[in-house]
Parts: sequence; structure tokens; C-alpha cells
Amino acid sequence: MKKILITAFACMLLIGSASAGTRCKVTMYPGSYDNPMKPGRPVGRGMAWIPQVYLENYLLSFETSASPIIIYIYRGDELIYTQMIAMGTTSVELPDSLKGDYTLYMFYGDIAYYGGINLY
Repeated sequence: MKKILITAFACMLLIGSASAGTRCKVTMYPGSYDNPMKPGRPVGRGMAWIPQVYLENYLLSFETSASPIIIYIYRGDELIYTQMIAMGTTSVELPDSLKGDYTLYMFYGDIAYYGGINLY
């Protein structure tokens, strides 16, 4: 019972610190995704390289790309937010109206990556 309480307390501390401005790494995974620009053609999968993505409050930081980056934010199956990011940009401020758990999709060219984010 003591271990359960300690684990629960540690989780509450982590959640509290993430919402208080701590820079958290977003674990990204390569994945297939139906390309909204080319219906019926899935976007390719990335294998060798995974982007390093961080979230601090509503600031999303990532590695620069030689091509524009497109982000999509989903809650379940519903598209909530989308933005195209210019080449050379390494961060973007997400709207503070977004609250809760989302799935972030990032497209580097024709390669799709996804990861979970929490905005509070």
C-alpha cells in the first residue's frame, strides 16, 4: 500500500511540474497517416531518424527541417488544430485555448511522426 501511495504522489508531482512550465520531451513515433493533401495515399514512414520535440507550456520546440513542417493536433478522431511551419523555424506557440490530452502529428516532408501531448 505504501508503494502505491508513493507512486501516486510522484505522478502528481510530475503532472504538476509539467503544467508549471517544465520543458518536457514529447516521445515521437514514425507512423503511417492518410495524407490530407493526397487522399487515399498514405504518408511514408520514417525509420532512421526521429525528431526531438519538446513542450514547455504552449511552446512546442523541435529540430529544424530542410522543408516546411506541418503539424496536426487531434483529440481522438477529431482534427482540432493545424499549422504549417516555415523552413528554419525551431519552435511554435500553440493556442492557449487548447486544453487536455491530444495526439500531435508532425510531417517532415512526406514522413509522418506522432506523439501524445498534454496541454493544461
